[in-house]
Amino acid sequence: MNPRRRAVEPACPAEAPAAVTTDRLLAETGVPRDTLYEWVAWRILPRPWVSSSSTAWPPEALERARFVVELLGTRTLEEISELVKRRWPSTPRPS
Repeated sequence: MNPRRRAVEPACPAEAPAAVTTDRLLAETGVPRDTLYEWVAWRILPRPWVSSSSTAWPPEALERARFVVELLGTRTLEEISELVKRRWPSTPRPS
């Protein structure tokens, strides 16, 4: 898998309870927007929901992002991806 390939994003569900905004993820992580989507490509973050007017991330994206930030600098993205798979083994994909 090419980690730089941008993931196809699912449509934003009509009701996304406790969804996280991209701005909040950016503020919490201190990383650029492109990095969030790189993490999606690595399956470190779940894909966001998108609509014509907004983007919303599943609630667990914030917890995962915080986890990733703690590991940056000590682990590779490949290692972090494996740790995420173990910690969040089966995350349902939004439809």
